[in-house]
Amino acid sequence: MNLYLLRHAHALDVEEASVETDEARPLSDEGLRSVADLAAALKRVGVSFDAIFSSPLRRALQTAEELARHLAAAPAVAPLEQLAPDWSPKKLAKQLLPLEADEVLLVGHEPEIGRLAAWLIGDKEVRVEFAKGAIACVRCDGAPQKGIGALAWLVTPKWFKTE
Repeated sequence: MNLYLLRHAHALDVEEASVETDEARPLSDEGLRSVADLAAALKRVGVSFDAIFSSPLRRALQTAEELARHLAAAPAVAPLEQLAPDWSPKKLAKQLLPLEADEVLLVGHEPEIGRLAAWLIGDKEVRVEFAKGAIACVRCDGAPQKGIGALAWLVTPKWFKTE
């Protein structure tokens, strides 16, 4: 299984454009452009997804939905509570166990998405940081669990920006 770990794209701040809570923060124009650029880059290299899961927070869900929309043939986005802030990689892995998919996208937040990458490649003490809109591919030989993955790549929006 290839797990693609994506930190949500740039979002508006609380109180900007009448945003009242952290959970309700939508993507900014910059974030929307970043998602479109990411979709174009993924198409160029032939990446597609069998399943897409997202944190239920608006900025992550919007990142996942916009990416799926740009990819056209992508599956529907499924919100997953275990991708909201303060989740554990072990609990998330349990949710993914019954999944029969080879290419899975998980959209979440920092520092949790970085902790998941570290846990999958072998040690939760390893520090992997994701910029807003950064994506990584972790190849897993089997169901996700601690130490089973190999970091294949990690790129930030600078690498796939089209402007």
